[in-house]
Amino acid sequence: MPIQNQSVRVVIELGRAGFTVEQFVNLRRGDVVKANRRTSESLDILMEGRVFARGEVTVVNGKFCVRITGLDRKRERMKKIRAM
Repeated sequence: MPIQNQSVRVVIELGRAGFTVEQFVNLRRGDVVKANRRTSESLDILMEGRVFARGEVTVVNGKFCVRITGLDRKRERMKKIRAM
C-alpha cells in the first residue's frame, strides 16, 4: 500500500499540566486544570507524536475544529513520516 494511503494518528494539544500523584488521585468533577499555554498561543498539531503544524481553535457547525495557522513544508512533513 502506498505511504499516502496509510492512516496516521493526529493529536491537537491544548497544553500540558503537571500533577503530584495525590493531586491526580483527588481530581473531581468540576475541578479546573490550568494548562501551560496562554489563550493567545497556537495549539500544537502532532502526527504520531511529532509536531507538524500549529493552529487555533474554532467552531464549525457546533463542533470544535482547528484552523491551521502554521505548517511544516511538505518536504519536512515527508521526512517526519519516513522517520516513523
